[in-house]
Amino acid sequence: MLTLCSDDDKQLKSLDLLEAINANGLLYFLLANLLTGAVNLSTVTMLASTPLALAELTVYMLTLSLIVSILHVHRIRVKFW
Repeated sequence: MLTLCSDDDKQLKSLDLLEAINANGLLYFLLANLLTGAVNLSTVTMLASTPLALAELTVYMLTLSLIVSILHVHRIRVKFW
């Protein structure tokens, strides 16, 4: 949900989750790849039922979002250089 800062300036604020992902973009990418590998190793994704697939996707996205959000709240930026 995008919200307006005030009626006077009409500036759009970006979502906090997008800011969190932007702050730790490389970490988000690496974690997403590791979680994708873990999902592929743990289940036969082509034969998974719809409820199982939706549950896996939900846990996958919640895990990624939670990690980068916690880092963002604590103002931690992971740099690899």
